[in-house]
Amino acid sequence: MSSINQNDAYQLTKAQLSNHDDLMKSDACQDYMKERQLERAGVGQGFYKLQARTASGEAPGSVTKADGYIRTIYDMVDYYYGFVPEYMSEKSGVSKQDSAVVSSNDGYRNAVYGSEVFSLVNSEPNIFALLENRAWTKSGQRIITSHGHADGSGGIGENANVPDTDHPPIDEFEQDPETIAHAFDVSQEKQLLSQTGDDDLDDPFDFLRRWYGQGTEHQTGMGEHPKHMNEQLGVKVDDIADGTVDDSDDFHSIDKLISNGAESSIISDETANDVYSFDRSNNEFEANVLENGGDPLTFTSDIMDDLIRLVKSNSGRNPVTDDNYFFLTNHDTYQRIENELGGKERLSAERVQVGLNGVQTQPGGDVGITAQSYKQIPIFESVDVPQDDLGRLYLVDSSTLFIKTLLPTQFYSTGTEVDANPFARDKMGNEGLYTTIGQTTLTNPAAHAKARDLT
Repeated sequence: MSSINQNDAYQLTKAQLSNHDDLMKSDACQDYMKERQLERAGVGQGFYKLQARTASGEAPGSVTKADGYIRTIYDMVDYYYGFVPEYMSEKSGVSKQDSAVVSSNDGYRNAVYGSEVFSLVNSEPNIFALLENRAWTKSGQRIITSHGHADGSGGIGENANVPDTDHPPIDEFEQDPETIAHAFDVSQEKQLLSQTGDDDLDDPFDFLRRWYGQGTEHQTGMGEHPKHMNEQLGVKVDDIADGTVDDSDDFHSIDKLISNGAESSIISDETANDVYSFDRSNNEFEANVLENGGDPLTFTSDIMDDLIRLVKSNSGRNPVTDDNYFFLTNHDTYQRIENELGGKERLSAERVQVGLNGVQTQPGGDVGITAQSYKQIPIFESVDVPQDDLGRLYLVDSSTLFIKTLLPTQFYSTGTEVDANPFARDKMGNEGLYTTIGQTTLTNPAAHAKARDLT
């Protein structure tokens, strides 16, 4: 789904990251990061308080020594956006060209329409925003897959021998980061013409930088770069199975991650829901899926209770009392929930915060946003949630489903007007590139549930 050749994006980011390992270990980096950690959340005596989970899941609020090591997404942001620009250039030559903006393009230089551009597309990256970001400090995960001893074992007779030893089996899996990149370019002629008295688009390069990045004043949500990552997170596993979507270079979708062996028998390719080399058709790494063999499943409020029950039964977690949980669905299913539950006064308002730490309930103080909730579990909606007759419904544990980030979103640019460098592109113009490197990560599938084929 990415709009730039993945090998080109890989080579670019590889060049940018080649010296980071040594740089992160340098005395200058350690001193800078230690200072930032203390400035951001110092508690005295050289210690600071974590503001996000570590890669191993240590909770926000824990106190640890400020030693300059990258532990959380905030440390990673400080490194890439604070320390690195002081030692490395933020510019990068880009040679890829897909669809340049030139002076003849309709709508970009027109004598009657003016410079303001109104957006008619939905750019909300709400799934991406709801999931917690964690720094990528390791590529592997270890998980325990069963109890170790037989269920209910341990009883022995009087004066009997000590029972046989056993231990819980530990499995391992690793993840490969994916590079998501979007590039754009503007000819020098077009850029210069925008500075004349023509009725023209003001500064087209800056307009595209905002359009793809943080978004323009007429876009909803953010820019196109996070929006496309949001769409990847919302890909339907059935579309992967039938070849409609090739997700081999994308972030894993939540629909693919929250899946099991029963769903493998429903989709057209039983391997399409496999993740981290686990064979879902062999009932490995299973989440909870409420399904009806691919036939329509009528939505009622009982389905929300069924998802809660499945999580309780198979993981021991209680979504009602655990602040890490939220419901996620499409707009039409959300409307059905309101119709089913709103009149019975079973929906209530919940104050939440959404940011780098994902969804946080009980934010403290009069901050955050108000969301509808069912049994104190917030309900969120997104246009990118997969659709059957109704949109699918997920019960998500944000502490075990998150985005692991190797490179926070970076913007690279070069060209005649950017840095007086036409040679990097070998043409007279300017080029920009947004890139993010990471992967969606699931560490406890049994703590999640979804309902599909709703009608």
